[in-house]
Amino acid sequence: MRIDGVSTKEIAIVLNMEGVASPLTHKQNNGSMINSSAKSNKPLWAMEKIAAILRDIRYTGTFAYNMYESVAIGTKETNKLPQEKWETIPNAIPVIIPTDVFEKAQSLRRSYTHTNRGGKGKRPLARKLICGGCGYALTVDAKTNTCSCHRKEFTDNSGCAGSAINMEVIESTLIAVIQKMISICDTHRNDNSQAAERLNSTAQSIRGVQRQIKTATDKKSALYDQYCYGDLTRSAYIQLRDAEDETIAKLNNELLDLVRYQNELYADPYAEVKKRLDGVSWDGVLTREITEALLERVVVYDDEKF
Repeated sequence: MRIDGVSTKEIAIVLNMEGVASPLTHKQNNGSMINSSAKSNKPLWAMEKIAAILRDIRYTGTFAYNMYESVAIGTKETNKLPQEKWETIPNAIPVIIPTDVFEKAQSLRRSYTHTNRGGKGKRPLARKLICGGCGYALTVDAKTNTCSCHRKEFTDNSGCAGSAINMEVIESTLIAVIQKMISICDTHRNDNSQAAERLNSTAQSIRGVQRQIKTATDKKSALYDQYCYGDLTRSAYIQLRDAEDETIAKLNNELLDLVRYQNELYADPYAEVKKRLDGVSWDGVLTREITEALLERVVVYDDEKF
């Protein structure tokens, strides 16, 4: 269909209408590991997948390897090499698309808007924007600076972000959230001196209660010695012993409360955020460095949510 001038978007619509199983459906049926964000019960064809197939020389029977290179030693991040740098072995695997058809499809390729799955390292939110309705990556239109879910055109999922959402609105919202996060962390850092005083006072109280528990325990042992030597009657010993047991139980409960409070003082709810912020600089501008450090993904539902 592509060599007849049909767009990848129209091809995807036709395949979905005819019920042709998508690659993700085959993966699910084979028990293969899939992206957990793909929440649709019926995985559909998308124009990005159609375009990816039309660019993949492996469908012509050519085996390709060494297609990626590491960004740096010790990191899993990679960059895809230009096709001319790939290592290839012609006629090594079954042919699905004849070479002449594949080459004609390449000649008909045109530039199109890429989804945020691509452009790693270029846009601050690349590979971060996720549709809240279907869980798939949103498409970003660089010309209009908007994003939307193109799967909305293939399904009646009302939760998909079908309308064009202004990227400036999303970015300004994230900047406000990050600024608030930084402000909270800074305030928490300034409270560290007061927290240190509370920790010191609590530690002293704990040591005091521990001394009282030891004193009561020693007194209880002394009562037993007096009973053994005949200085106390059985009834008197039991009465005094039970009194000391009650005192020790109360002190142990007090000690437990103090230790819990001490743990709360030691616990820092912003420790992970502080750790991430310490490695980046913030000047109020949303950069790739900031989004990589602080944001795992940004779930978008619709423009009226912002």
